[in-house]
Amino acid sequence: MMAELLSASVRRLVQTHGHTTSHVLVLHGTKAGRHRTARAFHEAGVRPTARFLELDCSAGEDGLDSTLRAWIAESEVARDPAATIRDDRATLFLDGVEDLSPECQRLVLILINTLAQSATFGEQLPFGRVIAGSRIDLARAVVAGRFLPQLYDAMNKVRVELHRYRKRGMPSRSDL
Repeated sequence: MMAELLSASVRRLVQTHGHTTSHVLVLHGTKAGRHRTARAFHEAGVRPTARFLELDCSAGEDGLDSTLRAWIAESEVARDPAATIRDDRATLFLDGVEDLSPECQRLVLILINTLAQSATFGEQLPFGRVIAGSRIDLARAVVAGRFLPQLYDAMNKVRVELHRYRKRGMPSRSDL
């Protein structure tokens, strides 16, 4: 049902890459559009009934920092008990990654690298795929020095660009 709300080009990307564990970067669109896209990738995966954990990075980093550190340390203790998972089929959706502090960006990069290393050695993973959502073009944030280039490269395995929305009354580029 959710796939019906996606554009044809996004549905093709989901069909092509949904069954893999490749990390996905979803850019632009609305928060709801990024969520629908992430959910569609999860549901097209090998285990669509596995957990789908969504963290809003723009809501503040109080719990996010400790949760990331707990996952990296493979600790079963995190502030949010629901955030503690051990399922290599699960999906972690981080929306609003453009709002992450440099420290949390570093922690997400360590987590992604830990996932890759664990997969290489056949170890149990905390989850199988990371999907990151951003309302801005992260490539520009990298150039401006506001986003870690290594994290951008690690997340940008499957890139999905949603329609860019502008606020009502704002001139479009063609009007400028």
